[in-house]
Amino acid sequence: MKDNKFIFISIVFSVATTTMSQGLIIPLLASLESKHTNILLNSLSTSIIYLGLFISMFFMEQVVKHLGLKNTVCVGLGIGMTSILLFLMYQGFYIWLLFRFLFGLALGAVHYGTQTWIGLITSSEKRGKQMAIYGFLAGVGFAIGPLWINTFKIAEWIPFAIAASGFLISLLAMIPLQNYRPLNPSVGRKRSFKISKMVYFIASPALFMVFVFGFMESSLNGGLPIFAHHEQINISILSLALSAFVVGSLVLQIPLGHISDIWGRRIVLLFCAIVGCGLYGVLPYTTSSSFLFILMFFLTGGTVGSLFSLSLAYLNDLLRPLWLPLGNRLAVMTFGLSMALGPFISALAMRLFTYIS
Repeated sequence: MKDNKFIFISIVFSVATTTMSQGLIIPLLASLESKHTNILLNSLSTSIIYLGLFISMFFMEQVVKHLGLKNTVCVGLGIGMTSILLFLMYQGFYIWLLFRFLFGLALGAVHYGTQTWIGLITSSEKRGKQMAIYGFLAGVGFAIGPLWINTFKIAEWIPFAIAASGFLISLLAMIPLQNYRPLNPSVGRKRSFKISKMVYFIASPALFMVFVFGFMESSLNGGLPIFAHHEQINISILSLALSAFVVGSLVLQIPLGHISDIWGRRIVLLFCAIVGCGLYGVLPYTTSSSFLFILMFFLTGGTVGSLFSLSLAYLNDLLRPLWLPLGNRLAVMTFGLSMALGPFISALAMRLFTYIS
């Protein structure tokens, strides 16, 4: 029991430092490229990261089977750190696409490995709360990451060094842990597709919520700056609104996870999805009041921002331990696909249609 607690603390610490680097490097690259590329190319290059994450899921289960969870996460952290340093060493839009793709593969290994590991060592009674802690610390990392972007003004290598250091610290946190190999059912290739279909069908309610979270999150991040420019929203108000979204997610994530342990994951997920959808619809009509606009972002972040951790806990409830690695692979694949589609579709819609439509 104490070993599982130490493993859990090490994993969530590693995830927090990794997402800090992720939260720094993605907007940093987008900001640097925005000076030389249009909105569609910029959104496409961002989507390449999540395309790499998506593609990694086609072979990640086999990687874990051969390397184990610890070694898979460590390899992912090493590739992520290397790709960040390559961004600094080589310049160019097309070569950066390759490095972005490698970075996405690395994120796939890290997130799949850590989510599967936590799902296997936590009991169903505490799963909602512990997945919420996982999501909370991942959110803290995402919130802290962008704060380092301004260090680029001091020297262009500093933010890249900080992002690479985050992966290095995560790697050091994983080294003391013993390698863990989840049980894998012995099936032939002919049955593999049939089993994947079965697991996807059983886990589809949780996977659908993962897709909704990823698409809404990435669309908001990609479309909000353009919306703010159209509505002439002050940059300081926009910054406060984005901070309120993150704070709302952090403040409400653990309480909602604990409530889901009592009331059931399905009820709390439906509540967050319905309320979040309603808040998204109301947001455009609150721009006349800065206070109301920021408050709505806080509430939206609290509901929508909790969907991911609640969905992962629900996924672990729906599947037998034997199928958890496959279920988590499908979850990360779904998340990567939704995050890849979100920025590009929102950018394409803003390019093709008027603001009203």
